[in-house]
Amino acid sequence: MMKIFLLQIIFLLFISQVVTADEFIIDVTVEVTNNLPIVQSCNTSIGVSTSKEIYNHEEKIHFNNTLTNKTLDFQIEYWIEDLFGKIVKNKIITSNLQQKSYTPKFEDKQAVFLIKNELLTSCQNVGRNASEKIVVVRNENFLEEEDEYSETKEAEPLKPKIISFYTRTKKYSPTIKLFANIQGFGVLELFSNNEKQSLKVNTSGVYELNVSASKHNNYVLILFSEGVVVDLKELQITFNETSPANSSKTIKEQETNLENKSSTQENKSEKKPLNNNILTGQIVYESKNQKIIKSTPYFLIFALILFITIMILKKKF
Repeated sequence: MMKIFLLQIIFLLFISQVVTADEFIIDVTVEVTNNLPIVQSCNTSIGVSTSKEIYNHEEKIHFNNTLTNKTLDFQIEYWIEDLFGKIVKNKIITSNLQQKSYTPKFEDKQAVFLIKNELLTSCQNVGRNASEKIVVVRNENFLEEEDEYSETKEAEPLKPKIISFYTRTKKYSPTIKLFANIQGFGVLELFSNNEKQSLKVNTSGVYELNVSASKHNNYVLILFSEGVVVDLKELQITFNETSPANSSKTIKEQETNLENKSSTQENKSEKKPLNNNILTGQIVYESKNQKIIKSTPYFLIFALILFITIMILKKKF
C-alpha cells in the first residue's frame, strides 16, 4: 500500500505542474547584437597658429594646423576665405601638421583673411573640431596713392569710422571689456580668439564689447556701412606671463575705405555628421511556460503509463 501511495503522490505532482503552468514567472533572455563596429571616443582640439597677425601685400603667410593630441589618426581640411566668405585658397585635406603657406594678392588698401580648418577623426571626438584665425594684410603702395587722393576730397561729408578701439583692462581675466568709439552708423564685426561678434551701430558713441581673453590676444574690429567695409582697427593685448598684474598692451590701428565693394557676409557653418553608433540586432527569448507547453504531451503519456501501472499494482495487492 505504501508503494501505491507514493506513486499517487508522484502522479499528482506531475499533473499539478501541467495545470498550473500559466502561473509560472516568465524568464526572458535578451540577446542584443550590434552589426556596426563600436566607435571609440577621443578628446583632442584643433587650432591654427601664425607667427604674426599683420602682413604686408604679397608677403607669404605661414601657418600651422595644431592638435592638442597628436597620437590619433586624423585628417585636417583647411582653406582660406576673405572677409566676405569668398574662398581665396581652395580646400585641401592633409594628414600631417607641417607648416602651410599662402601669398595674398589684391588691389585694395588692406584685406582681412580667415584661415579655417576642420578636424576629421576615426573616433568620436568630444573636443573642438573646427577653428579659424584672422590675419590682416596691408598694401603700403595703395596707402601712398590714397594719401595723395585724399587731398582732393576734403569737402566730402564725414563717413562712418572707428575713431578709437581700446581697453582699460590692466590685469588678466578670462573675460575683458573692449571699447569702440564710433562716428556715424553701420555694423560692427569683432573677430577674436575663434570668436565673432556683430553689433549694429545706430548713432555715434562709445560701444562696449565683452570678449574672452588669453595671455596673448589679437582683436580685429571692422565697421561696415551699407555692405561696404569703411574702417578697420586692430588691438593687440599681451598679459605678462609671470605676473598677471603687470601687462603690456600694443594698439595698432589701420583705417580702410574700400569703395564700391558691396557684399553680404555669409556665415557658413557646415557640420559634418557624427559617426552615430546605430544599434541593430535581434531578440532571442526563452520561458518556462514555453518549455512546459512543449513537454505537455510527454507528461500526459507518462501520467497514463503511471496510472496503468497503479491499477495493475492494485489488482495484485
